[in-house]
Amino acid sequence: MTNIITFSNSQEQIHRWGKKLPDYNINILLPITESFTYEGVIAIVDETSYKKDIDKIINQLKKQKIRILLLEENPTFEKAKEFIKSGICGYGNLELNSKQLNDAIKVIRDDLTWLAPEFKTELFSDINQKEILQHKRIDNKCKNIIILSDEIISIMKI
Repeated sequence: MTNIITFSNSQEQIHRWGKKLPDYNINILLPITESFTYEGVIAIVDETSYKKDIDKIINQLKKQKIRILLLEENPTFEKAKEFIKSGICGYGNLELNSKQLNDAIKVIRDDLTWLAPEFKTELFSDINQKEILQHKRIDNKCKNIIILSDEIISIMKI
């Protein structure tokens, strides 16, 4: 079973995540310590709670090889690109519904990159389709969106 650690200043938010992810062990663990074994762990981080320290938290988690799902109240396309480039495994809205949150965890657990649906098409529209489709960490849903968006763009050009 995948273990999940949560980072949020809001106990209500942590409780909501727990209700949406009943099939996972969810722990609140601060601070990150060298002595704890983090193998197979995914961290859900509430960016809104840690705005000024978010880079430090991300770096600490990455040092421990923890896969990161970063969520915030007002996610933007620009931040999505920035955070994915920095090595996080997922990015989206703090209030994901249960299905989206479970999908994100499954994709990240499989060592792929998850991105909120509203950003997938936009993020990959400027990138060469062949390069993306060969990328091992892109999930199949994202690859299908890329193919579909490329077909739509081709139709619009005609």
